[in-house]
Amino acid sequence: MAVIPIHHIVTVGLALLFLAGLAMLILPTGLFGHPNLAIVCVVLFVLISSLGLLIGNANALAMNRTSYAVGAASALLGSSGFLIGALVSPLAAITNSATPWLRSKPLTQPSPSPPTRPSHENASPPTVTHKPALL
Repeated sequence: MAVIPIHHIVTVGLALLFLAGLAMLILPTGLFGHPNLAIVCVVLFVLISSLGLLIGNANALAMNRTSYAVGAASALLGSSGFLIGALVSPLAAITNSATPWLRSKPLTQPSPSPPTRPSHENASPPTVTHKPALL
């Protein structure tokens, strides 16, 4: 049984990740028609599977290059995920990407005006106009 070098596995994983990412960018444009659920699922499967090829093997390559300081390399690899998460999470909060339509509408509804009493009996009741609530 032949042993496949790790850098070949990482190269294949990067190529699959690139192609699947490119496909995910092209699918919503409608360039090839409206994609059905099966196509999207296949592309997502390839995208996530390529991460399975990459993550462990890229860490193994990084640890192999620093055999003299394995503990420091492991600490750097472990903390880098937390560092990237800490840098990216404020960007998601700034852009409000989960609900972009809430930024353009007010958070409170306008209060209706209080009803007034007529000054004499023949007067028509006041008309109260309510604006529709903006949600």
